[in-house]
Amino acid sequence: MFFPKKGELWTYKERARFFAVAGSLPLVIFLVLGIFFAAMPIILVSVLGLVGAGMFWISAERKFRNEP
Repeated sequence: MFFPKKGELWTYKERARFFAVAGSLPLVIFLVLGIFFAAMPIILVSVLGLVGAGMFWISAERKFRNEP
């Protein structure tokens, strides 16, 4: 699920899901740290990054909907 098996090719949708999840993991950590330290700039940057990762995921789902 997270990595292709030997000889398996990923579709664009699967690649986009992987990059969206992999890119959002550090942002979730920053969000938790920002809430813990009550640092508003860290919270804002991490929320904006999570929104961007979500938009990346959704755009790939829509763009490659009829992919084989």
